Amino acid sequence: MNDTNTRAVIGDNSPPAEIVDPMEVAIAAFNADREEAETWLDGKKVENQGQLDSVEALSATMREAHKELEAAKEGEYRPHKTKCDDVVAKYKPTLKDYDDIIKGLVGLVGPYKKKLHDEAEAAKQAAWNEARRLEREAEAKAAAADVSNIDEQRDAQAAKQSAMDAQQSARTVAKSAPKRMRKVTKNEITDYKAALHWIAVQDRDAMTAFIVEYVRQNHKTKTIDGVRVWQDKEAY
Repeated sequence: MNDTNTRAVIGDNSPPAEIVDPMEVAIAAFNADREEAETWLDGKKVENQGQLDSVEALSATMREAHKELEAAKEGEYRPHKTKCDDVVAKYKPTLKDYDDIIKGLVGLVGPYKKKLHDEAEAAKQAAWNEARRLEREAEAKAAAADVSNIDEQRDAQAAKQSAMDAQQSARTVAKSAPKRMRKVTKNEITDYKAALHWIAVQDRDAMTAFIVEYVRQNHKTKTIDGVRVWQDKEAY
């Protein structure tokens, strides 16, 4: 009989392997250089060649560390992104198909629902106008009715009830409008020059932001009045 125990034992009595963080691995070799670089970042600018050489060497090392971090990030991130992209790609055409179907169905009923909505709005407005007319009439009759004249009192009460009935009718008409209709605000520029002048006067910051961004995007390829363009050198 063999007394050797060949059963697998978790860890074989050894501690489990330490979980290694790829980010920590990527920057481990650069920690000392990073600390040294931070000692330079006290706001004082370089003043001589020796300082320049030291800082340039640190800059190169920090760029290498940055590259290693980017690679580690991609190594962790890319498999997850690929799986997520696969899920998105799987659903995308079917979702698009349903979106197109829904938009198509809305397009089919849109004009008719707009017609029903406009008719309901007109009917609602007419009903409320009538309700307000009857309310004013009831108030006038109530004010004019002689407390000692039962017929006038009854007539005033009947007028009040008619006004209340008309208000309820108006509410009922308001509920008859088609569902899934939303209010939208539209615009049309009828005078571009006038609109531009208004923006320049009323919202100078918006105009300035537009000019700055336009010049930034086009100063290399267009000669723009009021803009000076020149070549220069800067560190990177």
